[in-house]
Amino acid sequence: MPGQIEALKYLVKSGDASGAARQAHSIRGAAANAGGERLRALASEMEKAADAGDLLFIAIRMDELELQFRCLKDAIVASE
Repeated sequence: MPGQIEALKYLVKSGDASGAARQAHSIRGAAANAGGERLRALASEMEKAADAGDLLFIAIRMDELELQFRCLKDAIVASE
């Protein structure tokens, strides 16, 4: 997931809305598979924003995406 988030950052900085939409979709799927509902919901919002060409929305919410990933990771580690 960290690599997927970094790829999303790069795509946003590059102005690649269609690539960002695909990457957000991948993050959404991975989060859903891991049971990370908050991360999944945010990635879904980012995917929709990218589809609409709104890369600023994604850039503004990137810190929140990383936070939600850390929360999910911590929850998974704590449950082991």
